[in-house]
Amino acid sequence: MTAGAAPGGASSSGAPAGRRGAIIGIDIGGTKIAAALVSADGTAGTVHRAPTPAAEGPAAVLAAAAGLARRVVREAGGSPAACGVGTAGAVDPAGVVTHATATLPGWRGTDVRSALAAALGLPVAVHNDVHAMAAGEARLGAAAGARDAIVVAAGTGIGGALVVAGSLVAGRHGFAGSVGHLPAALPRAPSPPPAAPPAPAAPPAPGAPPAAPPPHGAPPAAPPPHGADLGVVAPDTRGIVPFYASHNSKIGAGGGPRRCGCGAFDHVEAYAAGPAIAADYAARVGLTTVPTLEDVAAAAAAGDPAARAAIDLGAAVLGAGIAAAANLLDPDVVVIGGGVLSLGDRFLPGVDAALRAAALPGVDRVPLRPAALGNAAVLVGAALLAVV
Repeated sequence: MTAGAAPGGASSSGAPAGRRGAIIGIDIGGTKIAAALVSADGTAGTVHRAPTPAAEGPAAVLAAAAGLARRVVREAGGSPAACGVGTAGAVDPAGVVTHATATLPGWRGTDVRSALAAALGLPVAVHNDVHAMAAGEARLGAAAGARDAIVVAAGTGIGGALVVAGSLVAGRHGFAGSVGHLPAALPRAPSPPPAAPPAPAAPPAPGAPPAAPPPHGAPPAAPPPHGADLGVVAPDTRGIVPFYASHNSKIGAGGGPRRCGCGAFDHVEAYAAGPAIAADYAARVGLTTVPTLEDVAAAAAAGDPAARAAIDLGAAVLGAGIAAAANLLDPDVVVIGGGVLSLGDRFLPGVDAALRAAALPGVDRVPLRPAALGNAAVLVGAALLAVV
């Protein structure tokens, strides 16, 4: 969403969203920080953005966020009542980051709420960014009016959130809805046709000695590797490589388990996040540098089978992961947003098809809707949560 455009009815001129009593909404991501004033009805004023000084550490990130918030208030005028923050990472009820990836070095353990409350002199509420996005979508966006919803953000990582009985559920440790960290349900390779029965062995000649047994201590024949029916082979030490070389699930040369951003292997995020899809495509075609998602989308649109296979695998794994979550919650709607949707008209239909194939009867009819609030969703949702 461009500056000045906002959900809830803000004009394109970026008029302030109710100066007195408005809430400062802040979105802290790995590459950018965004902030705006948000009224109680979710109308946002001009959205200001600044690069995230992630490499400089948590203190620099917090200082940048506070500075951007002050700029918002200075330019809009008025007296905000509070501040709501959506940030990358898991967040506990005290506003402390309990888990974060390498996109924000040192972010784990950061007391975001106390730091920004001291800097701004306001009450501050802090939530995970996808949880904040879900609050905005449930109130004003694609999940408005739904009792239960799953909200998924597919970007640099795969985030998720649950809305149950109209309220956001964060979970005891702030991880509720983490669709990206479900085990990846990989497409199965087609089963080979049944082999013809072996010809019966000829009977031994009369008086022939019996076949010699294997020598004492000889190792038995090796069993098939664990997961062989899924085409799993030994881990590849070169990094992220595809399990499969094409959409029909043929085993790709050099395939192996993929490490997720959380450190575990073969989570949904390791296949469906933007960097994972781009790295998959690079491995398939032998590139030495990872392309952008825009490059992958353009290659797929031009008919490149490797690009299409990388997109299709990511979509299939994400759809199956969403189905697993939907089978647990049985939601009224699933909402999906994030930069991976920029892959064009191939990715979302693939997610939808895999969701329906893996969901239980009834659950397989759940609507899958694109997120409606755009780039301001996190800060709008964070502001709304600050007044709950």
